[in-house]
Amino acid sequence: MATKFLARPLQALDRVYRFLEGQAPQTVELSQPIQVVHDVSRLSDLGAPTMGLFLSGQDLNHVGASTVEAEFDPYTEVAYLNPNVTDIWVWLLSSFGTSSTSAIDAGSGVSLTAGWIPYNEAIPRRDVLLDAWTTVYGIYDQNVAPATHPYGLARNSNVVTTKLPFPLFPGSTCRIRSVSTGNAVVRVQGLFWAGPMGIAPPGW
Repeated sequence: MATKFLARPLQALDRVYRFLEGQAPQTVELSQPIQVVHDVSRLSDLGAPTMGLFLSGQDLNHVGASTVEAEFDPYTEVAYLNPNVTDIWVWLLSSFGTSSTSAIDAGSGVSLTAGWIPYNEAIPRRDVLLDAWTTVYGIYDQNVAPATHPYGLARNSNVVTTKLPFPLFPGSTCRIRSVSTGNAVVRVQGLFWAGPMGIAPPGW
């Protein structure tokens, strides 16, 4: 005898997978040997044409030898990619940076952390190290304003950073700390993915 479920228990699937028809299936037939639940082709509907992928970051302007701290919120891009969707998580897939000069302090360098916003007892306020750079390497310069960036930030191989992809729960921000030995404009960016709450990025 086949067992059927009504639509109410499946509303969670409708919220997660966002069926294009705007509603969850009314019943699920369990007597069949194979039942497709997760239609991976739906992933291409998220954030088209970039499929939820986007860049976000921040410039840090050094005037002489100095330490500059700043933060940016990748969720500012979510409203543009998904204007009518609210239950979205943002994931950091990769991080990288450039500099207008080679004046990066080899001892302290540049760091990128995630500042988690507290959520009751589940998530306390914490800063998590995501990436660290201590030197630069010459790269092709696209001469993009506000400053040309002929140097790419090179990672500090002695620092153990957090494994990616990394979830940035709503309200959390990315924070940057940069230490220079002279004038420089340091640009730190991340490749992010925005998708349904509770769903990991495609391919991870």
